Amino acid sequence: MSTRQVGEFTVTAVSDGVLYSNHDVILGIPREESAKLTGIAYGQPVPLDVNSFLVRHRGKLILSDAGTGQGLQPVQKDLGKLPENLRALGAPPEAIDIIMLTHLHSDHSLGLVDQEGKAVFPKAELFIHEVEAASVSTARFSQAIPNASSATPTSSERRSRRTRAGSAASRTVRCCQASPPCCGPDTRRATPTG
Repeated sequence: MSTRQVGEFTVTAVSDGVLYSNHDVILGIPREESAKLTGIAYGQPVPLDVNSFLVRHRGKLILSDAGTGQGLQPVQKDLGKLPENLRALGAPPEAIDIIMLTHLHSDHSLGLVDQEGKAVFPKAELFIHEVEAASVSTARFSQAIPNASSATPTSSERRSRRTRAGSAASRTVRCCQASPPCCGPDTRRATPTG
């Protein structure tokens, strides 16, 4: 795990484990080039690190993405380690305040719920772009992303916010990659869209 200080933000890369895929996930280059760059023969499993970023800012614990949880087990045996690695950093899942979901691929979002469908990050407020939230169609993601498909909000659904490009949440995400003072007081909350 690697930690960097970016202005007021302390950012730590936290591993969820290793996903084994194939060369087809490497886009925009020929198969031969992919094999050459990875050092792995085409047709052999390609290990891909699955990471989240823990951001500490003004007493808040913010997580980018939620990892895979046990959602890809038993096929992908080396995943689902994010909760234990967060605990090792003194930031257990129960203490996470905000989760910013970049998108809903399984390696970014299945870790929101456990195998019984219970929230792994019970107090976290979830931020997701409105376009991504609208793409939710499976029951698993509907459970994982409260407010994705229900017309009547429950208490857990009130913990999620859909954002749009240019919203305060979008600016906050960009601030994590830029140097201060881009983050002003108006970047602390997202604008709900519905």
